[in-house]
Amino acid sequence: MSDQIALEGMKELNIKFERIVKTLKKKDADKKMLRAAEVIRDDAKNRAPARTGKLKQAIVASLVNPVKKYRKYGGAHGEPEAYAGIDYAIAPHAHLVEYGVFKPRSAKGKVLFDGRTGQFFGKEVANMPAKPFFRPAIDSNKDLVVQVIAKGLKELIGKEIRRGK
Repeated sequence: MSDQIALEGMKELNIKFERIVKTLKKKDADKKMLRAAEVIRDDAKNRAPARTGKLKQAIVASLVNPVKKYRKYGGAHGEPEAYAGIDYAIAPHAHLVEYGVFKPRSAKGKVLFDGRTGQFFGKEVANMPAKPFFRPAIDSNKDLVVQVIAKGLKELIGKEIRRGK
């Protein structure tokens, strides 16, 4: 006695799965991934100290350009990716705020200079304690980011399944 199972409709199912995968690699999926990055960006902006406003302005969420990524890293082409990060052209000091500074010193025989005021002010400055804003934003929003991505992908898959009927 042999048990056999006959599966019918596999070709149609395969076609639907291929369409779903293509949909998840398109701009719709990019938008869902960007929304998740924006969750972290928004929380990091709320946590960042605001002495001049440059640090908050430098916190961004953006899509990874797949062409640049492919050329630079040899990565997969067309996969949706987004990131939240710091634009160091706006706030080159962001890492110093996040991690703090332990007695910055000038090079031997030199003095420190403030480019804004044009004044020299000695050979070292006091410690600056860390004021983390980005890492806590990531840590406290992990679950929410996963939920945002899952919800977005469920919407896209559901939309594609309904379209295929």
